[in-house]
Amino acid sequence: MNTRYWNTRLRGMEAYTPGYQPPITPATIKLNTNENPWPPSPLALKAISDAVGSELRLYPPSEWSELRSEISTAYGIPPGMIFCGNGSDEILSLIFRCFTDPGDTLILPYPTYSLYPVLASAAGVTVDHVETKEDFSVDLEAMAARKGRMVILANPNAPTGILAPVSAIMDFADRFDGIVVIDEAYIDFAPEGSSCLSALANRENVIILRTLSKSFSLCGIRCGYAFADSSLVQGLTAMKDSYNLDLLAQRGAAAAISDLGWMQGNARRIIAAREKFVERLAGLGFTVLPSAANFVFARHEQVASRRIFEGLAEHDIHVRHFGGRRVADWLRISIGTDDEMERVSGVLAGLLGSP
Repeated sequence: MNTRYWNTRLRGMEAYTPGYQPPITPATIKLNTNENPWPPSPLALKAISDAVGSELRLYPPSEWSELRSEISTAYGIPPGMIFCGNGSDEILSLIFRCFTDPGDTLILPYPTYSLYPVLASAAGVTVDHVETKEDFSVDLEAMAARKGRMVILANPNAPTGILAPVSAIMDFADRFDGIVVIDEAYIDFAPEGSSCLSALANRENVIILRTLSKSFSLCGIRCGYAFADSSLVQGLTAMKDSYNLDLLAQRGAAAAISDLGWMQGNARRIIAAREKFVERLAGLGFTVLPSAANFVFARHEQVASRRIFEGLAEHDIHVRHFGGRRVADWLRISIGTDDEMERVSGVLAGLLGSP
């Protein structure tokens, strides 16, 4: 491969590795990328379908007025404190471009979402990993002792699913002299009152990220949004591409957010399936971390995770196995439909020789 024209940062970074995308057949159970097994709101599907027409010859709204209004109404946050992007991944990239300089330090818990260090490397930012505690909970006190320009906290964390209390995160944010990004991609699967959004007011250094990919079942339209002080939103808006969110995504997202009840109903189904699956895993000899997300992080006490991962794949069941320190013994398993999780439980019992 010819890298002659690559810049220094590109040469030095390790690209993000997304979850394997298997060929989909009627027998495939895909539980490796935390997608929602239930369909999106019918209102969202209709809005996307209705938007396919002559309007596509025009540029989409550059500041997503309809979508931002729906988000404002749904969450009670002023429109000037809302930013929309091509998935929360784009917003994360813009955050680095807006609020860090090459040579700055990003503080991250370890383990966490593996895209964060990739974006830091692309921006020339050094990563200071702070080990989570023995139980994988985020060590906010240890992180508060470090110096850096920015912190990113996935809450619930990925790949563990562990939730940190709002009070602890806000206390940390008040003590940290820099930007605190709270990635709430999975918050709709957590207990009520777990979001930091209610504590955002008057905190100029906090950005809260959300996505329509998980609880709203809309991975395919790539839409995310952020809540932050208006000064931070203005900075992100100045840096973004002119038309960063296409018309179909804006219309579908606005309709989905207007139909929160549909999303919440699906989230409740996933939570119920998650709790039932955790019980099955425990009965099969797994240790399972407490999850507030739409996945579980589990380790078997006698059988290597890699062996289980490969055994499931032979049955066209796909889960996520990570290499690396502290996580190599674990599997991350997304929660599918009740029928899918029943089949997974049965295959696991067969692989482990359990009744």
